[in-house]
Amino acid sequence: MSVFRRIIKGSGANAVTLTAKTSEQLFLVPILLSAWSVDLYGEWLLISAIPVYFAMSDLGFLQAGSNELARRASQESEENVVRFFREFTAAFTSWSLLLFLVFCLAAILLPLSRWLHLSILSPREATLTFLALALAALVSMNNAALVAGLRVRKLFHIGLLIRAAGAYGRIIATFFLVFFYSATPVEVAMLNLAVRCIEYATCVVVLQTLSLPPSFAILKRRQEKLFPYMLIGLEFMLMPLAYALSLQGLTVVVGTIVGAAAVAVFSTHRTLARMVTTVLQMFVRPLRAEAGLLQRDEDIPALGRLLMRLSRITFWMSVTMGIPLMLFGGIFFRYWTHGRVDYVMPLFLLLLSASFLEGLWSIASSIRLGSNKHRPIVWGFFVISIVGIALAVLLGKIIGNLGVASSVVLSNLAMCVLTIRATTSLLKLSTRQYLGNLVTPPVDEIRKMGRFLKRKIA
Repeated sequence: MSVFRRIIKGSGANAVTLTAKTSEQLFLVPILLSAWSVDLYGEWLLISAIPVYFAMSDLGFLQAGSNELARRASQESEENVVRFFREFTAAFTSWSLLLFLVFCLAAILLPLSRWLHLSILSPREATLTFLALALAALVSMNNAALVAGLRVRKLFHIGLLIRAAGAYGRIIATFFLVFFYSATPVEVAMLNLAVRCIEYATCVVVLQTLSLPPSFAILKRRQEKLFPYMLIGLEFMLMPLAYALSLQGLTVVVGTIVGAAAVAVFSTHRTLARMVTTVLQMFVRPLRAEAGLLQRDEDIPALGRLLMRLSRITFWMSVTMGIPLMLFGGIFFRYWTHGRVDYVMPLFLLLLSASFLEGLWSIASSIRLGSNKHRPIVWGFFVISIVGIALAVLLGKIIGNLGVASSVVLSNLAMCVLTIRATTSLLKLSTRQYLGNLVTPPVDEIRKMGRFLKRKIA
């Protein structure tokens, strides 16, 4: 199968996955607000901030190991690939169990309710909700390790579709629990954990049929030296940490500076605005997967052409989607939140601009993040996120949510400059060439995709 066809399949599956995640974010808001008060929903967001960060991350080691697995699949024997994958998954399982133990100790010993200023949920409910969400996040990360195996079997899209099915399952199950059984935050968190476990078991079964089974021998002595990938992973961890600062960290900033009700206002506006980011990221994961398989010097021209093509497509897709959101976002927002959350147009437009910029640098960063050449991106994002949090605190105290949103725009603008320059230099492209490529309508690409889809349907 050609690289272009794999990209199309991967992008289609990633589009389904991103749609599922967006649907989960969009539908869970009215579902939970219909049964919970705005203050209770705000407390749910505060408790889930840290677990959601871990669900988004891979602790760095996973990305580094996945890139190494892709390199071996293209250059080494099948025996080496299978051995590395089994020891890689066993090591990650061990690390996850250790991390969950840390979560348990923290939840028991630390005054979580007092730190987060919770007034509706009891300390026991807050602890149980936090632990269930944390364990679900760790299961999700281990599932991502299994998707790395599907990546080297050229079935990356299958892993994405399994995760998409899980997201839709969580939406449907949460709806029934909340509407028919008046589910509490603890019960919704337990449901989340159960669905994550089903996703994980499904990936295990698929990999068994592909002769690439994961290993659960967490105490067995390993032949592979995984420590170097842990060191690489330490730098990769800066990426999810920076995302935590720029996403979940801002939730905490709003909650502590403006209040729990303001968290609901900020988060709902940001969720709707990030629909543009979702569209722009449709090609991010497939491009990152292919970058890991194209690491030779002679692959640089082809990789550059691939980036230019995909960047152009996603840019124009975001423009097409961003304009209707800008014009009719307020109408949708009021129906979406049942009119229980006030629509603030300046806040939405600021967050919409930030989402557009985030999508631009996300697609460009895929090349470095998929080939262990990540250093300038991850360190830059980490530093920019810290500065962004400080700026959010300063501006948030002055003008509330609008100040926090302004800091998000400036942070993503800085990341655009950094990422585009770092990526174009690696691929021997000029920044002007890359930007000029973005504003060129993707007529040829649309025609090629149309012919491809027409052949598949026929």
